[in-house]
Amino acid sequence: MKLGRYTFFSLLLIVAVGAYVNISITNELFTIVIFGEEYTLLVAVWIMILLSIFYIITMSHMIFYSMKFYFKGKVLTSDYEKMINLIISRILNKDEKFIFKTNEYKNLSTIIKQITFEVNSDFVCDMVEVSELVELISSIHNGKYMKIKRLGLDDQHPLSIKNTYNRLESDNSFIFTVLKNSSEYNNDIVRRAYEILIKNHDSENIKKYLNLITLDKELLLLLLGELKESLDFSMEELKSMCKTTKLSQKDYIEIAKILKYKINPDELIEMSESLQSSNEDMSEALLYILFDLEMVDKAKDLLDSYDESEFIQYRSFLILKESGHNFAIDKFLNM
Repeated sequence: MKLGRYTFFSLLLIVAVGAYVNISITNELFTIVIFGEEYTLLVAVWIMILLSIFYIITMSHMIFYSMKFYFKGKVLTSDYEKMINLIISRILNKDEKFIFKTNEYKNLSTIIKQITFEVNSDFVCDMVEVSELVELISSIHNGKYMKIKRLGLDDQHPLSIKNTYNRLESDNSFIFTVLKNSSEYNNDIVRRAYEILIKNHDSENIKKYLNLITLDKELLLLLLGELKESLDFSMEELKSMCKTTKLSQKDYIEIAKILKYKINPDELIEMSESLQSSNEDMSEALLYILFDLEMVDKAKDLLDSYDESEFIQYRSFLILKESGHNFAIDKFLNM
């Protein structure tokens, strides 16, 4: 019952009882001595005073528990909101501290803090904040660029990095923002921006921003694989890229297989011999190139400069060639 309604009906009852006693039962006076003082009032008035005291006691009781439940409700609401924020924090893999005032939420938070959440596409939740967050994360994982500044994630957070990748894929102008301000982004993002630049065959900017990138095997193979005449790399530039990249014998062969379709044979041989003179790991690739170009005598001379236990496959191929068998080197090596 609402306190205002309770007060109204209580006063109405007190007046009604007082009137009934005074009219129907007795209208006599009654004297009470309190602390030596005599108080004489109608019996009906004394009854009304007693009922009023009872009203005040009950009203105080209801007010007390109403206030108690009100403040408990406020605490529960506060803890509930903190719990939602804790769940959001765990979904984002953030390490945030929340102080709960109720034991129930304290115990629940202890469990949730130890759980790692993984969002899937069929996630359903009635909590709007959580549902919206999951939808946003799903969009990012599906390759969309989203505004996530409000999440308060640092630039190294996996979701921030993925979102930045998405922006690189969808916004060409952002590629140049990253490359021009490379010191503000981590190396993986700068590398990804450069990879997209390569795939876009933007020859001018590929050369312009090459100094920002530490070439590795994968990136060099991508660059050479996408190489077109419009990129216009000189032989010296190609040799420099190969020299500054850590490559194995097999990597050099992969490069040779790409470049044999990109540059003329004389340039390919000159470049390979130059690299081989300073790096023995290039020897197998040079053998591959010489046999591929049917330059058997030069290949034989190169093999003769090594111990007979080395390059057994190529020595076997040489024997077949000298015996009149016409195998392609690629087919032979894949046998």
